[in-house]
Amino acid sequence: YHRLGRTDAWLHGAGAPLVQLAWAGVTRLLRATAGISGPLVPETPLPRNIESIGIGTEAYALVRSGRIRVKKSVLQRFRGGNAIELADGEVVDADVVIFATGFTQAVPFLEDSVRREVEREDGFQLYRFILPPAVPRLGFIGYNSSTACQLTSEVAAHWLSDRFLGRLRLPDVDEMDREIARVRHWAADVMPTRSRGFFVGPWVIPHLDELMRDMGLPVVRRGNFLAENLLPVWPTRYGTLAEDRRRAREAPKRRANFYLSAPRAAAAVLILALVLWTLR
Repeated sequence: YHRLGRTDAWLHGAGAPLVQLAWAGVTRLLRATAGISGPLVPETPLPRNIESIGIGTEAYALVRSGRIRVKKSVLQRFRGGNAIELADGEVVDADVVIFATGFTQAVPFLEDSVRREVEREDGFQLYRFILPPAVPRLGFIGYNSSTACQLTSEVAAHWLSDRFLGRLRLPDVDEMDREIARVRHWAADVMPTRSRGFFVGPWVIPHLDELMRDMGLPVVRRGNFLAENLLPVWPTRYGTLAEDRRRAREAPKRRANFYLSAPRAAAAVLILALVLWTLR
């Protein structure tokens, strides 16, 4: 992610082989569960080009059954009738040609002076992918795509609600602009083929952690470090968000629940070992 904690910094430094091993495992899992093989396997390993990933298991099943014939090439020209010519010279009869060209995200419905503050040449000018710094009474929910759009949009809606209620302490406009530029530079490096819109891809949890910290809410949502870091993340993780916001308003200094962190667990094991050793 564009902002790394101590553990993240270690994993992307000295611990990089562990991250590479994890991505290799994810790649193998996707190939096995979806039945991806042959020319359908991407040329670059994950996480490169993850902004373009799409898993359509029904299509892979049809390929395996022989009902779909896969040909990796480029459409060169239409030859007339149903015939199309590919870049390698092969001519194929096609009943239907689908131009999957995507779209350009834009906000033409905004007044020009507002639009200039929101939509720049290199993308949207949105702090935390939500708020245009120069237009503080305007916010965007869902303009930041992810691998869990409903979840990121839900938490972003709570964040924007806190902003409009005056409960968020945010940097000044210049600082927010610098943060947007830094995030855009990061995105261009890790997701070079992304569209002009925002996309956090698999970095859903770090993004949500930022929003939670801004709201002054607990980032840790489980009772111990193993469950927090190794178990699957379901939307129910944030099911008490409205109640958390209410409690934060009523008791901002409320004591946090006990969390069995890795250092605490290691200390407990060490103490237990010492006790057992003295009782021998």
